Amino acid sequence: MDRLEALYEEIQADNIIVANHNMECSQSRATTIKVASGYGVFIDNSRFASRTEEFCVAAHEYGHASTGTTHKVYSPYQLVSQHEYRAYKWAVQKVIPWRDFLSALNNEITATWNLAEHFGVTEDFMQKAIYVYQRMGLLPA
Repeated sequence: MDRLEALYEEIQADNIIVANHNMECSQSRATTIKVASGYGVFIDNSRFASRTEEFCVAAHEYGHASTGTTHKVYSPYQLVSQHEYRAYKWAVQKVIPWRDFLSALNNEITATWNLAEHFGVTEDFMQKAIYVYQRMGLLPA
């Protein structure tokens, strides 16, 4: 079982519905929705260039469900950006724990692309991880 499959199993074990859903009418590739019984994560598997990219998006959506940071489509930008940051922060800490990140840095893995490859994430996700750890005061800005 690869990391993506393991992540989907973990999401479902947390009683979060996971479903492949065609989102061709939307710019989104994934969304998390609060439903009466909890949360549903809907992902359009056909809109990813790689399983790594899908893994990063799934982790982010898991972050929305785990932190309760869902919002209405017409929510103010400030609220949306706060929710997106909280979901990414959760996902980063889940996928790239600080101790592991620090260990990589201490082993002189410092380039963003190299860190991304080391942790099996996209460069975009790694840039978000660096930003999260900077905001937490663990890395210099």
